[in-house]
Amino acid sequence: MKSAMKTFEQMEFEGLVAVFAPIIAKAAGRAHRRRIESVDPSQFAVLLLRATFEENLAFSTYAIMMAVHGAGDTPPSLASITAQTGYSYWAVRNQVERTPWFAKVHSDLVRLSLTDEALEKLGRITRRISRYAC
Repeated sequence: MKSAMKTFEQMEFEGLVAVFAPIIAKAAGRAHRRRIESVDPSQFAVLLLRATFEENLAFSTYAIMMAVHGAGDTPPSLASITAQTGYSYWAVRNQVERTPWFAKVHSDLVRLSLTDEALEKLGRITRRISRYAC
């Protein structure tokens, strides 16, 4: 018998989708923004997973990329990304070390920024989501 309770992974995914949907819509152009904002959250989750799959990108990597991208002008610290995404410090650190999408900036803390290729990938994912939202 299936339980009606949601698993931790389901709740985590729903929480991250709720956080990143406005950031994705903000990053899109006007026409794309209207399409993205018109999609209900459950359908948005499907579109997001489809777009990240087609770009050959794990959702956890995408979530960290969006957290870094949405941080503003000052590069966020590794610790703040850990707190924002809910992933462990070592999970975030391993993603940063093992993927080509992040550049570390050393100052008082280890801060993260995205490479140019990562910004292109995020743009392609945003365009895919808005295309699917039609």
